[in-house]
Amino acid sequence: MSVGTSAPPLFELEFYRIRAYQGSLLNDYTFDNMNRYRFIKEGRDWYIDLPQYIENGGSKGDLQMVDGADTILDIISGGNIEVSLILDRNPFSGSDMLTLTERCDPIVGGGYYNLKDFEGKEFNKTMWLCVVTEYVFGDLPEQIFIKRA
Repeated sequence: MSVGTSAPPLFELEFYRIRAYQGSLLNDYTFDNMNRYRFIKEGRDWYIDLPQYIENGGSKGDLQMVDGADTILDIISGGNIEVSLILDRNPFSGSDMLTLTERCDPIVGGGYYNLKDFEGKEFNKTMWLCVVTEYVFGDLPEQIFIKRA
């Protein structure tokens, strides 16, 4: 992409999917900081700390956690302004499961996930995860496994 021009949104989304797929291949075979994500609260808003997304043309607004994800982070963080989570498409020791319950229209993107339990406590909370999820995983996984880092 040259300076002063912008790629069509579908091209950008496909670029992110390719980059995420490459990353998810590595996540399948290594278990280190590649699948550890930091979430930061700025004022009342939560964001995933994903600088490479912005470096690849995404916006900070895309990284904001909304529609239930913010509420879940408020609970998980225990009132702190930062929380780190390990996320993976494959189950791992001590992880809990987010389950995809609804894929959103491609124009909106993303999907709704339910977190039934977290750290042994019944949670049963639903959240919307946007297309940044596709950037991270390469697609919208049917299940995402989660654990406090």
